[in-house]
Amino acid sequence: MHSRNEYLKVIREKYFKVRTKKEKSQILNEYCSNTGQSRKHVIRKIHKTDPGPKQRKKRKEMYDGQVKAALAKIWEIFDYSCGQRLKPLLETEVDRLSELGEIEISEETALKLKKMTLYKYCSREKLEFTRSRENKKNDNAYVEQKNWTHVRKVFGYLRYDTPEELMIINDLYHNELRVYKNFFQPVMKLASKVRVGGKVKREYEPSKTPYQRLTESDQIRDEVKEELKGIYLSLNPAQLKRSIDDKLARLYKAYQEKGRTQQVDPYKKLAPRTASFYMIQQPSLR
Repeated sequence: MHSRNEYLKVIREKYFKVRTKKEKSQILNEYCSNTGQSRKHVIRKIHKTDPGPKQRKKRKEMYDGQVKAALAKIWEIFDYSCGQRLKPLLETEVDRLSELGEIEISEETALKLKKMTLYKYCSREKLEFTRSRENKKNDNAYVEQKNWTHVRKVFGYLRYDTPEELMIINDLYHNELRVYKNFFQPVMKLASKVRVGGKVKREYEPSKTPYQRLTESDQIRDEVKEELKGIYLSLNPAQLKRSIDDKLARLYKAYQEKGRTQQVDPYKKLAPRTASFYMIQQPSLR
C-alpha cells in the first residue's frame, strides 16, 4: 500500500504537468496496467488533494478545572466509588462537605457537581449490569460480594494473625468502617432479572446507602429514623475516611514489624498462633 501511494504521487506530478488529453490518458493507462485499479478510481485519487493526517475533533469541555478538582477530592473521600454509586452522593453530600470545610467551592461549582452526568455513569432507572459469569464458581455471588467490599478491598490479602492486628481490625469494624459503610457507601439493589434468548438482562434500582434505605422503609419507627438522622448529621465523611486510612496504616505497620521480629523455619511445621483462637471466640457478655 505504501509503495502504491508513492507511485501515485509520481504519477500525479506527471499528470498535472502534461497538457494534452492524449498524454494524460497514456499516464492513466500505465498506472492502471501496473496496479490493476480501475480508471475512474485512479482519476478520483489523482484529483483528490492530500489532506494530511486527519485532525481529531476535540470535545467541548463541560466542566472547568474547579469542578474537576472538587470532584477528584469528593471521589477520594468516598473511597473512589464507581459512577453509579458516586452520583447519589454528589446530590446529598456536596453541601455538607462544603459546610464542614472539607471542600471549598462556589455555588455554581456545587450546582454543576450535583447535576453532573459523569458521562456514561449516570444513575438511571434501567441499568444492564452483569454480576458474575455462568459456570465460574470463583466469581463472587450476590451475597458474597460483601466479602470483597467490606473485607478484601479494605484489608487486602495479607495474613493478619497477631493480637495487635486483630485489635486494629476489630476497632475499625466496630467504629469508623461500620459507620462509613452504612452512611456513605451506596449500594446497587437488583430490581428485576429477565432472560432474553441466551442472555440475562438485569435492571437495578438507583444506588442508595443503607441509611437511606432504612429511612425510606415503612417498617422502621419514626423515632428510630430520627435517631439515625441525628447520627448522620453528626458525621464528617472526610474525617471518617482519614481515620480509616490512619488505622489501616497502623495495621500495615504492625504487619511489617511482625515480619521483622519473627523467624520462620521452612522445615518446621508451624503451630497456629494464639490470635486464631481469639478470632473464633464469641465476645464475652458483660
